[in-house]
Amino acid sequence: DNIDQDEELVERFKSSSALLRNSWAYFTQRSRAVSEFNAAAPISDEFTAAVGRLLPTMLHILRSPGNQATGIATELLNRLEGLAVPRELESHVDAMVMHGRLILELSPELDATLKQLLSFESAARVDALRTAYLGHHGRVQDRAERHRFLLYAVSLLLFVYLGYLFYRLRASAEALTRLNEGLVQEISERRQAEQKTRELQAQLAHTDRLSLMGEMASGLAHELNQPLTAIRLYAKGCARRLHSGEGTRAEVLAAMDRLSAEVLRAGEIVGWIRGFVRKKEPRTMSVDMNGLIREAIDLLSHELREQHIKVNLDLSRRLPRVEADKIEIQQIILNLTRNGMEAMAEVGSRSGDMTIATSKAENGTIEVAIHDAGPGMSPEVLARAFDSFFTTKSNGMGLGLSICRSMIEAHGGRLWAASKVGEGTTFHFTLPTAMEEHRDDVERNGLCHR
Repeated sequence: DNIDQDEELVERFKSSSALLRNSWAYFTQRSRAVSEFNAAAPISDEFTAAVGRLLPTMLHILRSPGNQATGIATELLNRLEGLAVPRELESHVDAMVMHGRLILELSPELDATLKQLLSFESAARVDALRTAYLGHHGRVQDRAERHRFLLYAVSLLLFVYLGYLFYRLRASAEALTRLNEGLVQEISERRQAEQKTRELQAQLAHTDRLSLMGEMASGLAHELNQPLTAIRLYAKGCARRLHSGEGTRAEVLAAMDRLSAEVLRAGEIVGWIRGFVRKKEPRTMSVDMNGLIREAIDLLSHELREQHIKVNLDLSRRLPRVEADKIEIQQIILNLTRNGMEAMAEVGSRSGDMTIATSKAENGTIEVAIHDAGPGMSPEVLARAFDSFFTTKSNGMGLGLSICRSMIEAHGGRLWAASKVGEGTTFHFTLPTAMEEHRDDVERNGLCHR
């Protein structure tokens, strides 16, 4: 229900934003036409003053919805609507008033929706999932103890039957049959418990992604604002050139191509966010690890700049593709990189460097190493770093590294860490290469004869 509500907020934000952009485009276009007409043949001082103040006032409202400029804009729109204008300007003035009022209505609503999107609450859901998991785990342990005691008792009875009641072989055989049925039932229950544990792990991983998105909200908003700003500037430039007649057709088409590219970029960011937070079954495919790393670092670029952290990428050029779930591997990269950023923030260095390296390892695997320049971990902390609910952070829950290790092991890989106090920490993980890459290696080494 929470995810559906978040997606509904996203759809509402997209719809309101599109309507606001369209109204702003119509408003500026008609305002420019009215200003040009009034500059050539002034209608009245009151009309000139109202038109001159309206556009900057509306622009101020777009930047800061809900301020005192809203009352000024409303008064200007009412005054403009009541003034007598030439017939050729009536449609332009009516359109300005209509779209101006629509902008005044949409701006506060859009701002409120954006604030909701940037304040997802995940802590309560994580706490509920953790409590449910611990309760379920305790019940499974109690049931297992009872089953072990029952198995011991039945085994003892069976031994007594075999030693002292050998002549009742048929009765003993029936007892063995009943015991078999109990074992089958116990195995079935254990498999069901394992399946429920896997489902809980998947839910914890999804909750961790939601928590990670909440922490990255500021950076993602900045990344999304860049293409939206570029789109607005390109659109205004095209409109200005078309109205003035100064730009050539080729220049306008080139600007429209760049505008389309920025639209695609914004759509990719929104699509990545929706795909990242969506709850789904893991789906493996052949993916490029270097590309996943570059994409993750791009998403963290705003936070890295704010913390003055530089990431050096030492990526192998001929790295084989891996068979993995793209979203889960990106979640692991983002978690480990953000852990390094938080560790470096504790040191307080203003010129810290991180290094992310990839290489081809042995046994048909690739290795990724993420090194930070933080304070490092003591041997005692390093030994428990991957334990569930163990954390050294004041606001942490101790699930991030445990979830990362579970996902890596589910992919057939391995996750470990090396650290030294004062010299930083390096997280390593391996993943098996895709099947087609492995077959190509075998054929190149002459081990496959056709």
